[in-house]
Amino acid sequence: MKIKKTIISLFSLFLAIFAVSFFSQKTYAAHSPRYDVAQVALTADKVDAQVGEDVTFTETLKNVSSQKKNMEAVCFQSSDGNFGCLDDFNLQPGESFTFSNSGRWVSGGTKSIWITWSQDNVNFYRPLNASRISISVAE
Repeated sequence: MKIKKTIISLFSLFLAIFAVSFFSQKTYAAHSPRYDVAQVALTADKVDAQVGEDVTFTETLKNVSSQKKNMEAVCFQSSDGNFGCLDDFNLQPGESFTFSNSGRWVSGGTKSIWITWSQDNVNFYRPLNASRISISVAE
């Protein structure tokens, strides 16, 4: 009987800790800056390119928070590394911003491209609704 009560008590304690942990994480995540900026669109002017040929990417981001967002950096990333950042601009609540950048590769293969952003140049996030584009680069 005593063992059964101990097991029930331990199980209840485990459920209480789990519930507090679960709800605390959701509350924290909902107020995290990573959920303040959404990707509206990421496009490329071509999906097939040659080594050394420019491919232009266009990105639209939107501030979905109720506060102004200081965007210290928005960077174009690829499976071969970063190929350019736009620095220091602000987005008002509900405001969208569209910008472009070109990438050029020195090796062939399938390249994956995505966007990251930062409000402090330390912590970088993928926007809400983030997608990737794949480019086939021929040698």
